[in-house]
Amino acid sequence: MEGRDILCSQKIYGNGNYLIASALNLPFRDSCFDLVTSLQVIEHIEGKDVNRLLREVSRVLKDDGVFIVTTPNRRLRLLPFQKPWNPEHKKEYDYKEFEIILKKFFSNVQIFVFSLPKTCIILNTEELSRIPLWYTF
Repeated sequence: MEGRDILCSQKIYGNGNYLIASALNLPFRDSCFDLVTSLQVIEHIEGKDVNRLLREVSRVLKDDGVFIVTTPNRRLRLLPFQKPWNPEHKKEYDYKEFEIILKKFFSNVQIFVFSLPKTCIILNTEELSRIPLWYTF
C-alpha cells in the first residue's frame, strides 16, 4: 500500500484512520484485534518471512479472534512441476502445506476451497456465527 492507495480509499470510504506499516512488524499491542484479514497477500511474502507474518497476526489477534486469509490454491492453478505464473508470487500453497504452516500459529484451522474465485479461506474460530455477514456456499 502506498500513499496513493490511501487517497483512493479516502475518496471511496471517506476520511478515517489509515496506516501504512509492515505486516512483519505490526505497530499494535498484543491481543488487540477481534478480526485480522490478509487477502491475497501471503503468496507475495518471501518464504523466510511467512512465519514472521503469521507470528505477528497471531500476536495481535485476541485469543478468540478470527483470522481470514485468502490465497491462490496451487493445485487448482498449476501442474506439479510449474512455478507460479505471476512473477510477484513467491510461493503458492496447496491445501495440505498451507494447513501445516497455519497450524504452527493457530490452534483451530479450517480450510474452505472456493471455485470462483479460486482461493482458500482459512478461519481461526469455532464460532463462525459471530461474523454477521458470513455466507456458506
